[in-house]
Amino acid sequence: MANCCLIFTGFLAIWVAIIVGMYFNQVIPDGMPEDQKMGLRVLSVSSDIIKFLVSELKQLAEEKTC
Repeated sequence: MANCCLIFTGFLAIWVAIIVGMYFNQVIPDGMPEDQKMGLRVLSVSSDIIKFLVSELKQLAEEKTC
C-alpha cells in the first residue's frame, strides 16, 4: 500500500510542477495593470489545459472512427 501512495504522491507532484511552470512561463503584454496579471495567467493556463484535453479527445475519436 505504501508503494501506491508513493506513486500517487509523485504523480501529483509532477502535475503540480507542470501547472506551476506553465503559470510562470506565460507571456504577459506590456502595459497590463498589476491587478490583472494573475487573472490573465490563470485564464491562460486553464485554456492551455483545456486545449490539450480537447485535442487529445479529438485524436482518440478520430482513431476510433478510422
